[in-house]
Amino acid sequence: MAAPFAAPVAAPDVASYAAPVPSAAPSVAAPYAALVACPAPSMAAPFAAPVAASGVASHAAPVPFAVPGVAAPYVALLPGVAMAAPVGAKKWSEKAAFQLFIDSLPETNHKQGQRKKKSDVSHEVDIESQIISGSHRVGDKLVVDYCVADELRDDKEIIIAITRKWQPGFDLASDKLKDDSDFCKDILALDGCAGQICHMSSRIRQDPEFVKIALSSCGDALRNLSDEIRDDEDMVKIAVAQKPTALQYASERLKGKSEIFVLALDLLIAQGKTEYDIAQLVKHASASVKADKSIMSKATVQGKCGRVVNETSEALRDDKEFVMDAFKASSSQYCPDCRTLSDRLRNDLDVMKLAVENNSMNMRDASDSLKDSDALILHCVSIPDMPGHVRGDAIQFCSDRIRGDKALALEVCKKSASAFKHLNKELLDEPELLKLALAQDPWAIEKVSDRLRNDEAIMLDMLSINMDCLQFVHNDMVNSAKFKEKVQALRDAKE
Repeated sequence: MAAPFAAPVAAPDVASYAAPVPSAAPSVAAPYAALVACPAPSMAAPFAAPVAASGVASHAAPVPFAVPGVAAPYVALLPGVAMAAPVGAKKWSEKAAFQLFIDSLPETNHKQGQRKKKSDVSHEVDIESQIISGSHRVGDKLVVDYCVADELRDDKEIIIAITRKWQPGFDLASDKLKDDSDFCKDILALDGCAGQICHMSSRIRQDPEFVKIALSSCGDALRNLSDEIRDDEDMVKIAVAQKPTALQYASERLKGKSEIFVLALDLLIAQGKTEYDIAQLVKHASASVKADKSIMSKATVQGKCGRVVNETSEALRDDKEFVMDAFKASSSQYCPDCRTLSDRLRNDLDVMKLAVENNSMNMRDASDSLKDSDALILHCVSIPDMPGHVRGDAIQFCSDRIRGDKALALEVCKKSASAFKHLNKELLDEPELLKLALAQDPWAIEKVSDRLRNDEAIMLDMLSINMDCLQFVHNDMVNSAKFKEKVQALRDAKE
């Protein structure tokens, strides 16, 4: 490992140290060279306690040092060495040097909320993490509270530059800048920075002109504005027009206005948003909106989101027509949760037939009387299997009578072999049922009784249906020379 220092330092109590200078090692980021480019006739560099480094027994990790004209925190250059902010650390005071750091930051992808990766980072140190290595989180803001001098916090060019690269950087601005109308307009005009209105002065946050600018670009900014703004119908409509789900941040009074909710819902449907977005919109709606059948029907049918039913009023969750329309319109992933339906509807054969069509596992939430219904389980297995939904598995939730009825089990297993493994123990000893199951699924033999597995004639009969079940035959039988000859004869016959 190339040493990043001209001279080693051993102890923190030595009166003077050799000045640290950047090495030419490829693991050290190039921008650091510029930081110490100016002459430093007198430079004292305090060092922290030694820390372990790969391949080195101990290494003195550098902390902020002073350079005339460039008072900057000098953090660990070794990748993987993280340091806390030192007490009484020096601050940036030289604009050009701080601008150099800002320029080294990667661009922010505002649409995805992620940083664009550099094309070659194999030998680079993460400059941004070094700038903020001593920072702390306050809510959702990453605040650099020790490395920027007050005169730079009052510099418009610096604050705009760092905010453009790193949105939370706006919070470094002085109170004077946060109350500067022209400057705040410039910040709000930056791509993806409209949400920074929450960090501007109270005067700016209450000014309708600024609020409209912010909400027209970032509807979610409504969340951090005053109660008065969140109760202003015009402002809420602007936020909803930009992002329909921002309605959740409006006042309770406005969340209860059907007109605004329908506006948000229509926008989501027109934009082709997912069922998740519609479910979220309904989740935060007022009780009066959730009880409106016409509005909720629009969300379930036009929005194709049956999950809306889960959030509606108790009366709607007992409305057969409303619930059946929701099942018909929604996919299996976003169908209503049967556990939220009324007991009356969970005992309704028509409703539960639609429920098991969407998801066979809804049989679990049917009433006890329907779990004992031949009609419901036969209807369930009559529907073709879908990925993740094997219809025959629904029989595991049926009554003991259903799972022990041989005639019914024959009908069910003809349509779905997966039902076999859920039958009562007595039926697992029935060769006729096993044949039906093996014709579709060799794994069905896993659950058969020991009596059948030890019966050579039955096992040969099963192998004639599906040779894959040979792996489940008892070892003693498989190792028998006579049995091997018969199995080979079956193979030859199939060929």
